[in-house]
Amino acid sequence: MIIYFIASIRYYYAYKKAIEAVISNAAEFLFAWIRNFILSFLIILIAWFVLAIWGLFYRINFNISWWYFLGFALCCYYIAIAGYSNSVEARLFFKTSFFSSTKESYLISTQSAKNQAFSKDPLKEIYFENEDAALINNHEEYAEWKGKIENIIEQQKLYENPELSLFDLARLLNTNISLLSKIINRVFSANFNDLINSYRVKQFIELLKKGEHGKQTLLSMAFECGFNSKTTFNRAFRKFTGLNPQEYIKKNIS
Repeated sequence: MIIYFIASIRYYYAYKKAIEAVISNAAEFLFAWIRNFILSFLIILIAWFVLAIWGLFYRINFNISWWYFLGFALCCYYIAIAGYSNSVEARLFFKTSFFSSTKESYLISTQSAKNQAFSKDPLKEIYFENEDAALINNHEEYAEWKGKIENIIEQQKLYENPELSLFDLARLLNTNISLLSKIINRVFSANFNDLINSYRVKQFIELLKKGEHGKQTLLSMAFECGFNSKTTFNRAFRKFTGLNPQEYIKKNIS
């Protein structure tokens, strides 16, 4: 059970890292219920560990251990209900290996996974933790790449596309996604998801300054800026401003 838990949490966070590196609407693919499932599994492990330690010193009977069985049952019910109610067909297929020397992570389309056509899919090898990509080694080239990325995002307002991916940006810049991901991480100190959401938040603030919140709802403004859900918008806005939208309006918008 401990091995299963460690493997599960490593798999989930490898997936989370890969998703945030290439998709601007990453929250839609993070499946919070899976994270909650792993936490529930951890609770079961902790309860089992406490009971095992207790049993080394005291005789265990039902009057002492009933809480363990109750907690175990509640966690199992939660896992079953959450899994059933959130059963959806995945639009992306993720594969990783924890035992290979390269620690490869694949993020590809479900259709390609069914066809096993990894080499033909444009999303193959989106993220490699230890890939030997030809990284840029001087500040001038990094500054040039930063200017290119900022210009194309701002001029074409790419952030307004809620399904924008790193592949889309790499195609526009005529480069490969592995190198572009590393450049973004190095230059902006952020992953692709956070970079695009920062532009969306800036655009939302510009709309507030223009008084658009008096003409339409905050959610419709968020959708206009490229967000595709209220939860994602609120999380991103608080991350970059430290406030929720209502608090920001009261404090900064007259």
